Amino acid sequence: MTPIETTLAPTEDATATREVVRLAQQGIRPHDIHPEQDEISLQAFVLEKDQRVVQVDTERFAALPERQRGTYRLQELQSLVDSTKEFTEDPDVWVDSQSGKAIAVCNDQRGTDPGWGDLRLEFTPRHTEEWDFWMKANGALVNQAQFADHIEGGLPEIVDPDGATMLEIANSIQVSSASAFRSSQKIESGEVHFTYETDVEGTAGRAGELAIPRLITLRMSPFVGEEEVELTARFLYRVNSGTLSLGYRIERPERAVATCVKRMVNQLRDSFDRVYEGSPAVPRSDR
Repeated sequence: MTPIETTLAPTEDATATREVVRLAQQGIRPHDIHPEQDEISLQAFVLEKDQRVVQVDTERFAALPERQRGTYRLQELQSLVDSTKEFTEDPDVWVDSQSGKAIAVCNDQRGTDPGWGDLRLEFTPRHTEEWDFWMKANGALVNQAQFADHIEGGLPEIVDPDGATMLEIANSIQVSSASAFRSSQKIESGEVHFTYETDVEGTAGRAGELAIPRLITLRMSPFVGEEEVELTARFLYRVNSGTLSLGYRIERPERAVATCVKRMVNQLRDSFDRVYEGSPAVPRSDR
């Protein structure tokens, strides 16, 4: 650095100190830093106003980046496998056991060997429309008309009772929707029988029964592209002041998700040696 010669005018101590700092800053000029490896050119600056040191990476001005990095997001698990192999045959693959999200890290740290961990391929499984349809009403009690509409909309996923029986049940629910329900009874066949009375003008009313199965077996897949699994839905009901509310609760849907995720893990292990259940470390470039 070339010395700067100057003469300070007589001023107060604080003003003189600021003048010394200003003159010192004028003697600092931007200069290139050339690391021995990769020949990356960096420039360090001292900004006069706020005293910050700013480091600028000039890689963006080069014809090509110094290394591969970035995050690719795939729509299918097999696409993740195929695309990852274009970068490396030996990635670290991490799978979240709850969501099924899979992340393949192509440049991760291995033991004591450092790695940036910022070249990644991700796959997040999407729920099927059928899964969303049944889960959105899971555990909710609705009126008879709404429940009948829901059963009709989900007939393709109901395997027991069969579709014809469930359609008949749905129609029976619709017909009795304007009735006053008096009692309910569970019988040995596994059904729940409701006794109701329909008011007819000029008469004392007409009695009837409505039978609904206590359990429903569903078959569907939680994720797009994955195999279907069977689930059991338990029938819910409530009679309050003659009004019948209906619903269902799917038993342990998380087990169906876990089954599909386990299949995904096994599929990945058929292609790669290092597949873990969990999540990878934050990329070093983001720390």
